[in-house]
Amino acid sequence: MGLRLVMGRAGSGKSELCLREIAAELEARPDGYPLIYIVPEQATFQAEYALATKYGLKGMLRAQVLSFRRLAWKLMQEVGGGKRLFIDDTGKSMVLRRALEKRRKELKVFRPAGEQGGALDNLVQLYNELKRSCIDISRLREAFRNHLEAGEGLPSLFKGKMSDLLLLLEEAESQLAGKYLDTEDYLTFLALEMPASAFLRGAEVWVDGFYGFTAQEYQVLEGLFTLCARVTVTVCLDWDCFPGEKLDELDPFYPAALTCQNLQQRALSRSVPVEKVILNGGTPPRFKDSPDLAYLERELQRYPVEPYKGRVAALRLAAAVNRRCEVESLAREIIALVRDGGHRWRDMAVITGSLDAYSDIISGVFGDYGIPFFLDQKRRVLHHPLVEFIRSSLEVVNRNWRYEAVFRCIKSEFLFPLVKDEGQRIKWRERADRLENYVLAFGIRGAAWLQEEPWEFRLRDTLEETGEEEEKITAGEEAFLRLINDTRLELCRPLFRFQERYKGARTVEERTAALYELLTEVGAAERLELWSREALEKGDPEKAREHLQVYKGILELMDQLVELMGKEQVSAALYTGIVEAGLEALRLSLVPPSLDQVFVGDVERSRPGQAPFVFILGANDGMLPSRPRDDGFLSEEERDVVSGWGLEIAPGRRRRLLDEQFLLYMALTRATRGLRVSYSLADEEGRALVPSLLVSHLQELFPALREELLVAEPGEELAAGAGECGGAEVDDEADEVKAEKLLQYIAHPRRALSHLAVQLSRWKKDGEIHPLWWDVYNWYAREEAWRRLAGHLLGGLFYDNREEPMTLETSRQLYGKKLRAGVSRLEKFRSCPFSHFVSYGLRLRERQIYRL
Repeated sequence: MGLRLVMGRAGSGKSELCLREIAAELEARPDGYPLIYIVPEQATFQAEYALATKYGLKGMLRAQVLSFRRLAWKLMQEVGGGKRLFIDDTGKSMVLRRALEKRRKELKVFRPAGEQGGALDNLVQLYNELKRSCIDISRLREAFRNHLEAGEGLPSLFKGKMSDLLLLLEEAESQLAGKYLDTEDYLTFLALEMPASAFLRGAEVWVDGFYGFTAQEYQVLEGLFTLCARVTVTVCLDWDCFPGEKLDELDPFYPAALTCQNLQQRALSRSVPVEKVILNGGTPPRFKDSPDLAYLERELQRYPVEPYKGRVAALRLAAAVNRRCEVESLAREIIALVRDGGHRWRDMAVITGSLDAYSDIISGVFGDYGIPFFLDQKRRVLHHPLVEFIRSSLEVVNRNWRYEAVFRCIKSEFLFPLVKDEGQRIKWRERADRLENYVLAFGIRGAAWLQEEPWEFRLRDTLEETGEEEEKITAGEEAFLRLINDTRLELCRPLFRFQERYKGARTVEERTAALYELLTEVGAAERLELWSREALEKGDPEKAREHLQVYKGILELMDQLVELMGKEQVSAALYTGIVEAGLEALRLSLVPPSLDQVFVGDVERSRPGQAPFVFILGANDGMLPSRPRDDGFLSEEERDVVSGWGLEIAPGRRRRLLDEQFLLYMALTRATRGLRVSYSLADEEGRALVPSLLVSHLQELFPALREELLVAEPGEELAAGAGECGGAEVDDEADEVKAEKLLQYIAHPRRALSHLAVQLSRWKKDGEIHPLWWDVYNWYAREEAWRRLAGHLLGGLFYDNREEPMTLETSRQLYGKKLRAGVSRLEKFRSCPFSHFVSYGLRLRERQIYRL
């Protein structure tokens, strides 16, 4: 047994050492004790791929790449413990939603939490945080009671929060304890049952890629120290530190140094020998071909600043007029590196301080440019049609068939017949639109949907029609009514049966069974399978997996709901609230669907490993480094109070803000050949944005670094007044240099077509255009696949809106032989002939709505 600490700064070869040792052991002894490589959960795919491909191994059965949770799951398979039902954040959200409702009258501060958006998420996060910190609910209550009895002057709001929090958590624990295994209990189970494992005894373990460890993970590591032959832990630190040594909290490497101290303390408490390996021999191997990136890694956190005197080749700094322009420039550069530089998509990594601000833009722009990418974030599923179908179906039966709920349910398309032909789907969408217009025109709601008699409401233009004339139904009206009633019955028949089963149900199990039967009746599984195949055929494997994972997640939600509270009798409204709480907590965590794609992640969560080219987006104030949000139940001061009770809770906002410097260092040291840092001058609404202090710091470190200006259209950099571009004066650029710059914008046919339209518009106005754009125009004229689209888009530039007078025959078809016109009609024609044409010629009308 023993602990080995491998210490070194970013790029010094810590991960390489681990992988190389595992590969060497596999080559020497393919059979033997297990070799376990533990990495963060989101990095397991990249680590396993690197181990399998980098060293020419013919097999790796002895070696396994695991996360801590996956190791716990493997132990459960060996020693047992899998009999209890596993619940995740979805199940906990539903349990806590039930607890909020059950204890509502006893709550002081959290009473309205059930109706507030995000409140349940915060409560689940705090519950998980206490579990990861190994803080038992009974310990928390005892500490709280002791300090109340001691007469400490605790703020009244804090006392109310703690009372409510303990009440809710104890209610949840009473329902979960002994019956269910929370996902946050995996590591506690692993630490307790580890001594009984034959798999771990004598194994050699490498732990790599962690910035720090939770209290649960430290417990697991302590067990590994005594059970395994040797445990190697990598720490991003190039100086030795000892237990008890005072650390500077403002040091960027404070998190790594604190981790190093804690590991040594726990090893010594178990009488485990500690070995240290410090990798600090000269230039880190990662930056051997990029001296400026090596200098950035070495001097980024050192003050006072020592300017770099060499040539800056691998580092670039850029400012964009807005975020979309920033991402479009990135897409063009990535395509140029792949097309002209011979690189692969997987050689690129995109890192941003806030994926929320950039994910939608990146998805749209990369899709337009045909760039395969993987977005490393857990995604909500509230936008998915199946989730919307479930929520709207419950609302239909709970709120008496309101118009909005019914048509949200219909438009999810799960009530449509299951057909593969897109033309048939379009017809059913049109039929649904006709039904919606009819329902709006007559204000149909409630019991009218359930009546057995067909609807016979008819539109009349005047109030004068009476008697037989009113009763008479034309053939056209009869066909229309038949279509409406057939559509209503076809689409709503599953909802009729669902309502009958749901209204007769009393317990959670019965209501869930009714909901499951609805999903079965509409063919939800088959429809999602069809959509998944169609997504694969369109080249979107990520969307294909999303459809299948959503259905699997909803089935697990139903299983947990029945297991947790199946026999309880709940009202329809409460059941709906519990289901919606579970759906809101449901997250998709997709694995990369392809081996060759651009990685897109954020600074805090993602572990991209090293990459030849790294692009840092959004280097703006407040985003990089980011300001940690303080939106939890406990404020910074309240966390300090709890920590003062001897309960080490997770770091608060202040500590996370200081740790941002370390995370930023890790992001900036991922690249081996090229690093581009960019920021936006304005947001989507045109408000000015301020560059981060990182930008000015890079300019201090590298005085020769020239800031590029990224613009939306070619030629705008001249108008923007950029003094230099690519090292040449703009006014004196040679024509071939201009052409080379313009070629950057001709990266993809779809986007280049937009740029061509803008350039031809300028040519039409000013008579000047670069000759290269005529070559682009001729390419579209020759290419059959793009000729038609180019004709549609560019045809508008040369379109002269002069129509020939209408023929007599067409005029009579539109307006009749006799013209009947009042003053208002003549005034409308005088003010807008097109409006007159629409109203009196085509006879278009606004959708009729049942109202005064």
